[in-house]
Amino acid sequence: MDQQIRYPTSGQVDRLHARILEVSTGKPGYLSRSSLEYVLETVKHIGMNLDPGQSVIRRAAFLLYNIVRQHPFAGGNKRTAYELAKLFTNFNGYTVKSTTDAIYRMLLDVEAVKLSAKMVEKWMEANLAKSGPGGKKSSISNEVDDRDFDEAMTRTLADDKELLEMLSKVSKAAK
Repeated sequence: MDQQIRYPTSGQVDRLHARILEVSTGKPGYLSRSSLEYVLETVKHIGMNLDPGQSVIRRAAFLLYNIVRQHPFAGGNKRTAYELAKLFTNFNGYTVKSTTDAIYRMLLDVEAVKLSAKMVEKWMEANLAKSGPGGKKSSISNEVDDRDFDEAMTRTLADDKELLEMLSKVSKAAK
C-alpha cells in the first residue's frame, strides 16, 4: 500500500453519507454495505505503479465511479460519491476546479452509463488542480484524522450546497 496516499475510513464515509442526507434529504441506510467496504479496500491497491499525482487521480475516479455504479446506499449515492472523491483529493493535495453544472452532468452521465471508469479518470485529470495536502494523518496507518475529516466535510458540504440540492431533486424526480 502506498504510504503517501491518505484514505477515508468506513466510519468517516458513514458520517459523510449521513450528513449529506441531513442537508439534502434522501433515504438512509445501505443496499450493500459489502459493496462500500469492497470499494474502500480496493481503492488502496489501484494505480500503485503510477506517479503519486496520477495515482490520486485514478483512485479518486475509482471511488466516484464505483460508488455511483455499485449503489451501496439506499439514497444519496451520487452525492456521497462526489463528496468523498472531492475530500479524498483534497486530503491528497488536489482541488476540484469545475462548475456545479459540469459536475452535475458528469455524475448523471456516470449513473446513466454514458461515462466509463476511464472517462471519469480523464474528467478528474482535467478538473483537478494541485494544492497542498490538507489535515494530518491519524496515528493509525495512513487514514485521515477524524477531526480533520469532519471539519473538511462541513466545509465542502457548505461549498457544494447547490450541487447537493440539484442532485437531491433528481433523486426525488426518479421515484
